[in-house]
Amino acid sequence: MIKWIGSALGYNPEFFHTRTISDRFIEICLQSSGQPAVCSAAAWLNERFRGQYMVWTFSLPVPAESFDHQVQECSNVTSDALVLEEILSVCHAIERWLESDPASVAVIMVTSQQQALGRLVCCAYLLFAGVESTAKAAARHIVACQQEGALPPPPKSPNDTEDGAHRDDGPWALRLPHAHAAYLEYIEELARSRKLPHAGPVVLHKVVLHGVPDVAWEHAPAPPPL
Repeated sequence: MIKWIGSALGYNPEFFHTRTISDRFIEICLQSSGQPAVCSAAAWLNERFRGQYMVWTFSLPVPAESFDHQVQECSNVTSDALVLEEILSVCHAIERWLESDPASVAVIMVTSQQQALGRLVCCAYLLFAGVESTAKAAARHIVACQQEGALPPPPKSPNDTEDGAHRDDGPWALRLPHAHAAYLEYIEELARSRKLPHAGPVVLHKVVLHGVPDVAWEHAPAPPPL
């Protein structure tokens, strides 16, 4: 019945699954990067959030017209060569989009081979936005999110034993690679210490030099070194 309704609306729910992280933040995982999966995801978004969403896609370039040209290409961000600056740049862009309008919806779109990358970006944004205060809490948040559609089998994890079982490491049951977990813990520390980088370069406009006052130090301790 669900498949029939989806086909009638122009999308096939077997081509992708969604994870509702919040009312305004959604992850879409495509079964493949083929045209049917991409078009199905576009039809699903247009049927629900036309004029409200922006897609950050980490797969191959997608036809922007299918998404009403509301697409940000992030194919340079890959699991093989992660750069912290690129992850934080995506977080800044999502924040700006969501703050632009109370009805705005942010969408992370990956393929089934990029599940770990999608989870990393989603967890990173939860930490960046202050929704969760720790990396483990962010991972638990993702695990608890409602999922819809066909969920592809998760990739092999370093925590998988030889018999195929998975050692439950609490929140890391998300099957994040250890490197991704390290990234999240670092972003957690940046957020906790309020040292998150600015969205753009900080420009120095003015430097004011104050003269050193002439103070008699005969009966005072030595001044601190300058």
